[in-house]
Amino acid sequence: FGTFVSQLDVVVLGAARGARLAGLYSPASAIGNFAVGIPLIVGMFFQPPATRLITEQNHTRLQELYRWANRAGIALAAPALTVLIVCPGDLLGFVFGHSLTIEAAPLRVLGIGAFVSTLAGFNAVTLDAYGVVRLTTYRLAGLIGLSALACALLVPVFGALGAAWATTAALVAENLVCSTALY
Repeated sequence: FGTFVSQLDVVVLGAARGARLAGLYSPASAIGNFAVGIPLIVGMFFQPPATRLITEQNHTRLQELYRWANRAGIALAAPALTVLIVCPGDLLGFVFGHSLTIEAAPLRVLGIGAFVSTLAGFNAVTLDAYGVVRLTTYRLAGLIGLSALACALLVPVFGALGAAWATTAALVAENLVCSTALY
């Protein structure tokens, strides 16, 4: 899901507004994708014991593990997310040069999406640990459709900022769906 959604905004932006704008937006999109992935470092270590606790039906211990893992993911991602939200232009200027600082607003929006995703925790990973394949398939198909629709509606009108909002909307929707399914 993440790979598809993370590239869909760039592809739609290129198709709707041209390769130049897509090329300018692409580094911001890549940084946003990286930020979303930071907490997943903890998630890789969370899923195996979570799966074991689910099979043992030890829900109290699973909740403790979930809280610990979520806090660790937030602590790991917080510095990067702070930079993305507070000073995205400075980050782009430092890493890619002054010419890309025009993409600061889309990067800030992507940072907000990563922030929401990080705060929501490991809901998708936990659902996967429960092994609910049908729910996972429907969830991913629906969210890909939502992302495509958001890109189709927002990118032609708002350009790179619309692409960032479309990606952020998909991240927020994924976390809402996962949280609803889990709780």
